[in-house]
Amino acid sequence: RARTAVLLADAAVARFQETSERDNAYAELMDHAVAEAGESADVLSLAAEAHMLLTPWRFYQHGNGSYAPYRLPDAAKPSTRRALEYVERALSSNAEHPMALHLHIHLLEPTNAVSRAERSADALAHVARTALNGAVDHLTHMPSHIYLHINRAADAARANEVALADAAQGSLMHCAYGYKLSHDAHFAAVAHAWIGNWELARDYAEKAVGQEKPHTRGCLRASLAARFGHWEIAEMAASQSEAEAHQGPYDAAACALIRALSASSRRDADGARVASRQALSFCSRVHARMNDRAASLCDAIRRAAEAAVAFSTGDSAGGHQALANAHDAVTQVRYIEPPLWVLPTDDPSWPSVLA
Repeated sequence: RARTAVLLADAAVARFQETSERDNAYAELMDHAVAEAGESADVLSLAAEAHMLLTPWRFYQHGNGSYAPYRLPDAAKPSTRRALEYVERALSSNAEHPMALHLHIHLLEPTNAVSRAERSADALAHVARTALNGAVDHLTHMPSHIYLHINRAADAARANEVALADAAQGSLMHCAYGYKLSHDAHFAAVAHAWIGNWELARDYAEKAVGQEKPHTRGCLRASLAARFGHWEIAEMAASQSEAEAHQGPYDAAACALIRALSASSRRDADGARVASRQALSFCSRVHARMNDRAASLCDAIRRAAEAAVAFSTGDSAGGHQALANAHDAVTQVRYIEPPLWVLPTDDPSWPSVLA
């Protein structure tokens, strides 16, 4: 125990040194602490985080130029493999360790093994409500990172509703790194959209956008309205977004797509063509900026714009094929949280809102 305590103290000092090698030194010392402490869930969780810090939020590498979910184990960087090993050893020692559960979710959410973290999501939901008694709203929210990707949208919505309620009552820790409560509200909006609850999706989108976080501004409201065929609301929201000085080219492209789809719903072929061309023009700027996620999403925008033009001219078969192509493009988008694409391009009945 004394030796472990010394190693942990040394690691803590290394962690906060103002040197370029501090993260490597911290991870190495935490490896020594694990070797000394054995299966301590606390030490294993801290060591896992140390290895995650070596490549923060870049835990996986692309394969074959695809942005689809990362495939395990091939796509995992060496530090990620070590972190995942430590986290799963920690959970074997203590299946309800909050830090290990939290890290397990983050490590697996962008992968093809996301279902492996379902048990961790359920366990963290339980721990957040019982042992922590709702005091840390971010941990209440975290299970939704898994639920949204395993067809449990209702549970994702509930997790964020409860997290927002806890925050309103003065919980001890909000979502970190600038996300704050707009992050939870955005998740709730997307979850309710996937369930089919237009009113709740709209209300939570307003909460997300109202907090003026750039990640949740843009065309969230317009996209949600378009999902449900509320074209007047969608066009108004798109116009409001386009009037914002900070709007980036992806948001501009998405809003132009919404206007193209709205024109298609009125069988306004000229309007659909004009808006589609605008969407493609904005997308060309995204590619030039080398934003890989937005650039990949722009492939879906291009396909959906083709669908808008096809439906506007009465080409139903072409429209359906273009929407199928758009959905294929969406499946190739590298993980984004929360999802930016909410149009139901994979729903065979959705084109009825364009009629």
